[in-house]
Order: sequence, then C-alpha cells, then structure tokens
Amino acid sequence: MPYKGAGPQLLALVSGEVALTFATAPAAVPLVKGKQARAIAVTSAERVSALPDVPTLNEAALPGYVAVGWNGLVAPAGLSPAVVQKIHDAVAKIYALPDMRERLVNLAAEPAICTPEEFTALIKGELVKWAKAVKDSGAKLE
Repeated sequence: MPYKGAGPQLLALVSGEVALTFATAPAAVPLVKGKQARAIAVTSAERVSALPDVPTLNEAALPGYVAVGWNGLVAPAGLSPAVVQKIHDAVAKIYALPDMRERLVNLAAEPAICTPEEFTALIKGELVKWAKAVKDSGAKLE
C-alpha cells in the first residue's frame, strides 16, 4: 500500500499509470525507502540527507538546475522589527533542538533557518527566477 502522505502524482507512479514524476522529498522518500518507487535525482543544490546516494539533477544531467520547495513564516508588512526578531529567535531555538532536527531530517525536510532579511531575499530571488522561467517557456494564460 502506498504511503498515506503520497499525492496523486505519486499514486499514479506506484500504480504504473505514469513512469516518472516530480515529487517533494517528504512525500517520496517513504516510497523510495519502501521500494515502491526509485529516486533518480533530487532537484536541490545538495544531496538530500535522507537519500545520500541519490545525485542531484545538477550532478546527473542538468548543470545549474536547482528547484526546491521551501516553507517559511510571513507576517503583515507593517509588523515591528522587534516582533519579527522575537518570532525568528523562537523558531530558531526550536529548530536547534536535536529531536526537532532529527524529526525533520527523517521526513526528508532539510531543516534550514535564515534571518528575516535572508528570507526576504530568497523570496525576491525566487520571484525573479520563476518569472524568467515562465517567460522563457512561452507559457500563456488562457
């Protein structure tokens, strides 16, 4: 039986409906470890701790290719810097707990913490990167 957290694309993969798909590491790793799916490559810049023998797509076939999902906390633009810092410090403290890091790594969710300024820069960079990818692809809204 497929991992209960698997989305439709992974269910289609393990059922044989499709031969290949992109999936998030937390959803795919249990299927890979359970021998229900085979990981060909990861799309992150570095190999994933949960699958250390699986190369990055950059290493395997497409130099320069990096596409990762990320999560973060966002708040209203007018939130005071002191409150932002307080929230950041609390989250960083939680991420530093060994059992939290272990839990995230076991889920194949590579734990990372950055400053609010670094996160803002990440979001801005992603917007530029993916706007260019959409434009270069020629995709149009219909």
